Amino acid sequence: MKKEKLMKKLKSFEEEHIRRLTPHANLKDYQRIYFPVKNHLYLMFLIEDLIKVSVLALEGMDSCFERQIKEPERSVSDVLRHALDLIPIEEQEFIDKTLEVLDKLDDDKI
Repeated sequence: MKKEKLMKKLKSFEEEHIRRLTPHANLKDYQRIYFPVKNHLYLMFLIEDLIKVSVLALEGMDSCFERQIKEPERSVSDVLRHALDLIPIEEQEFIDKTLEVLDKLDDDKI
């Protein structure tokens, strides 16, 4: 009975917190990440910003011509904002709650 209760609790944590990484359908031992985008154009702007930031990293902010990369600070800011979206906070909550349950299991309190 204890095992069933534990599994039920862990399953509820998983449903509540695992959002970004999911098993890849075609590649064994790989995960797929889901990244929120508004639409296809938004995705293209994101890819464009990633390329711009890479150019800036290679050439430096001062060496970029205005016609190549307009508003370089905005591009860098947007890329960093998107990087924040990739941090799997929900999954970390799952890990914390799972560890709490496992600690209680060790103490035989479940």
